[in-house]
Amino acid sequence: MKHIKNNNILRNLYFALIYPHLTYGINAWGLSNKSNLKVLKTQQKKIIRIISKADFNAPSLNLFKDLKILDIQSTIIQTILSSIYKSKKIERSQVKPILNFETIDHMDNTRRKKTNN
Repeated sequence: MKHIKNNNILRNLYFALIYPHLTYGINAWGLSNKSNLKVLKTQQKKIIRIISKADFNAPSLNLFKDLKILDIQSTIIQTILSSIYKSKKIERSQVKPILNFETIDHMDNTRRKKTNN
């Protein structure tokens, strides 16, 4: 994949080959414990760094934004809310603020994340 220079081609390959595996059965396993999701999150970050041709330890948040790809936690939230929207017919205006990419907090405690104790 290193010989492919165009990020759009790599992004399309991601959505064709990786994304279906991430989203298959997401309503069932999406609320699994953190350790199960951490493996998926780590692998997804590796793939995003490969697509972006970034260093192995580069921060991934901006890479996700640049490629317009949701991280695994955001994908889970989007899928579950989409299912609720389809089944309950709630107003779109009630769902949209929750799906805002900027407001979704990641699930790991990091040294830069402040905790309210």
